[in-house]
Amino acid sequence: MAKKRGIGLIGSVIIDTVHEVMEPGGLVYSDGDRYLTGDDAECEHIEYGSGGMALNNSSNLGKMGVSYPVRVIGKIGADENGQRIRSILKQNSFSDEWLIETAEHPTSQTDVLHVRDSNGSLNRTFRHYFGAMGSFGPDDIDYTVMEDLKIVMVGYCLLMPLFDRVDDHYGVLLGKVLERLQGMGVASCVDFVTPKHEMWWKFKRFRKMLKWVDILTIGEDQAEGITGIADEFEAARVLVEEYGVGTAVVHCGARGTNCLYSKSSGLIKQRIFDVPPEEYAGNVGAGDAFASGLMHGFHEGWSESESLKYATAASAVSLGSLTTTGAMREENYIIDYMNSRPTK
Repeated sequence: MAKKRGIGLIGSVIIDTVHEVMEPGGLVYSDGDRYLTGDDAECEHIEYGSGGMALNNSSNLGKMGVSYPVRVIGKIGADENGQRIRSILKQNSFSDEWLIETAEHPTSQTDVLHVRDSNGSLNRTFRHYFGAMGSFGPDDIDYTVMEDLKIVMVGYCLLMPLFDRVDDHYGVLLGKVLERLQGMGVASCVDFVTPKHEMWWKFKRFRKMLKWVDILTIGEDQAEGITGIADEFEAARVLVEEYGVGTAVVHCGARGTNCLYSKSSGLIKQRIFDVPPEEYAGNVGAGDAFASGLMHGFHEGWSESESLKYATAASAVSLGSLTTTGAMREENYIIDYMNSRPTK
């Protein structure tokens, strides 16, 4: 049997419309003698970037310069944003042939707004439009595309209605997909988006599904939402020992320490890197950058601790852009970063 190689990404392909940072009192005043220029027009500046688990991770892996296959399976509309998604894949030397195009819905889109408050802190908010990905479901998956792959990641959970539907046996229908992947000898990987705190009860429906997850990469708030445990280290242990996850990895944003737990390794901790202000633009996409780094390390057969450190460094590098993947760099740069930069 041929050795499995490559990473598959099933799930959200989205165009992010990233707006310029808004400052307190940042109104634009018109000048009748000339057209808006420079700072006067800054609030009109919009960047289009990749969004969604599948598109973000493929872009990150492409910029890392991976040599193995990366295949993206998702649904787009027959519109300009759909063409943007095809273009992003081709720019990273990946095929767009597994995208499903529909004329019934527009391509999924997220407005990303950054607002700097009076204390100088940068906050972000999102407005998501489900579009074509709202109609993407388990029946759209061609499993023959993934038979030779080593890892397949599916997500975002809680942003794919047809996968998130409740099922008595699997918890949610996504569990059926993960069981089939495992039966094919493909390592399954999953991540989530985070709803408002009052909606955390939605995480509970995914508990049954976890025994078919080989790699779970989530934030500390998501780990708490699933397990009810605020301590991320204990939550990682419980996800493996009680819920059946193969390897549970919890990234903690600015809190200080990421962690990995598996039965073979026990608990591994990794401090986050100290990113200076001049290298920080925003944290949108940091979780996907982390997942990209983690999957790359696992795919290449690195140790769990080395994979965790590389993922943490990839996440730090990603902070250099307002867009999700604009700051990502090649593998050698990230390795040098993780071996030379100080941690917090």
